[in-house]
Amino acid sequence: MGCSCARQRRSDPRLDDRQGAAPGRIARPSLVDLGPLVYRAVSRLQDVGLLRTIGVAEGQGPNRVILEATPAGAEQVREWLTRPVDHVREMRTVFLVKLLLLEQRGADRRLLVRRQREALQPVATALSERASGATGPDRPVATWRALGADVVLRFLDTIDSGRPDDLPDPRPTTARRGEAREPAKP
Repeated sequence: MGCSCARQRRSDPRLDDRQGAAPGRIARPSLVDLGPLVYRAVSRLQDVGLLRTIGVAEGQGPNRVILEATPAGAEQVREWLTRPVDHVREMRTVFLVKLLLLEQRGADRRLLVRRQREALQPVATALSERASGATGPDRPVATWRALGADVVLRFLDTIDSGRPDDLPDPRPTTARRGEAREPAKP
């Protein structure tokens, strides 16, 4: 009577792509799915005095509430935008969102970048030391993590030097171990 969960998910008409029905497809939740979370978050931010309603916009469909950060809310946003993330894995999500938001505001990103480098340097050092001492099946994972942290530090050094349009060509480079890296040909 055994039934593979994967087979059941693929054949169950009640489940959609976001729940595993189509392997290889990327789930994109709709705003309808996020609605309760957004409304709950807005309500909580209003309750603690970080967000306030300043008006209503009428139009087709339901009226839209216009919200504004309170001075305390705006200060918390400014502080959050310059607070480094805790883990290397958050660099691809939270950190990049912070960079984009700072760019949209026309704000200087250097403080965030420098704080982030200071926060991750000891982590990268520890990961590198752990990788150099790892043996057996632990070595590939430890090496992966150490190299990933090193790439993040190099990324931070690169973006600390200029605006987005000034960043180097992101195309991959090819090189053999010990040889100088040369940019890939277009």
